[in-house]
Amino acid sequence: MQNLITDVLNYSRLQTSKIVFTKTDLTIITNEVVDELAELINDTNTTIEIGSLPTLNIIQNQFSQLLSNL
Repeated sequence: MQNLITDVLNYSRLQTSKIVFTKTDLTIITNEVVDELAELINDTNTTIEIGSLPTLNIIQNQFSQLLSNL
């Protein structure tokens, strides 16, 4: 629930703040999303395989949302 509130607040700020791209290891972001979804992953007997991912300049919150919605 806290993530949802944070994401809504971040979305509301997009129009008024400068968008900041940060050099980020996508493996770290992906593992955080998998950890957040661990209960759902276990309940549905889902297998997640994460290969080698690059480091990119991204908007971290938006990328996390993208992965969460896959």
